[in-house]
Amino acid sequence: MNASSPRPAPGPRSARPVLLLQHETYHPQRILRALLDSEGLPFEECFLYDGGRPLLEPADYRAVLSLGGGMQVHEEMKYPFLVDEKAFLRGVLEAETPFLGICLGSQLLAEIAGGHVFERDEAQVGWLPVDLVTPDPLLAGVDRQFVTLQWHSYSWTLPPHARLIAARHDGMQACRVGRAAWGVQFHPDVDAPEMEELIALMRDDLERLQPLLSMELRRVTEVVIEQYQRFCRRLFRNFLGLAAELNAESSAGEGNVCGRRAYAPRAAGRRPE
Repeated sequence: MNASSPRPAPGPRSARPVLLLQHETYHPQRILRALLDSEGLPFEECFLYDGGRPLLEPADYRAVLSLGGGMQVHEEMKYPFLVDEKAFLRGVLEAETPFLGICLGSQLLAEIAGGHVFERDEAQVGWLPVDLVTPDPLLAGVDRQFVTLQWHSYSWTLPPHARLIAARHDGMQACRVGRAAWGVQFHPDVDAPEMEELIALMRDDLERLQPLLSMELRRVTEVVIEQYQRFCRRLFRNFLGLAAELNAESSAGEGNVCGRRAYAPRAAGRRPE
């Protein structure tokens, strides 16, 4: 559903929609959309690049996912919607609405939570192994080392008080911020058709990075994609299950905040120390 469509007033959070924040036209999210449909969960797609805005307040969603994109977190002049998205995501963290950031979305989470997003010496593109560092329910059922799709030229440092979940020798890959927010630098959201679309769309960029890289990506994709799609579905199911648990806890605890403290995101404009 586009963010321009009307929506009724929110009810209990467990009955509210999942929000998908889209930054690009070429991320169709077939795996995630099919899973949400199969679970009977309503969802709202907000096409930020086309002027879309979330219909509800941050606290009024069942969960929020900020997806990938080719822009960088600091390119607010070129992509003004990033300013509004960052403000919205600060509200998500303050409300402890369950959140998952993917690639660019993880970098936005890191920046908002006080980490540092930086340009890598070399772009990281391809099927690469990642190591589990700290057990976390988001990656429940995943091997200690697992294959991921990497497609980024920026990375992030771990925000203060965040917990590192997964990493490679050359950078952070997954973290948890507070009780209800996760970020993953890899892409757990691609199927075989999208991989072919991405390779075709980015062929010139891939060949500039490494000769014959597009051919190598196609070769490895054929080997790993079926297992990877199962991994993607597992991660999303884990997240949606966590969202349900967190929302149930929030509903049970409404009116009784004793002993609870919401995560405080870094204020806008303050540089990380």
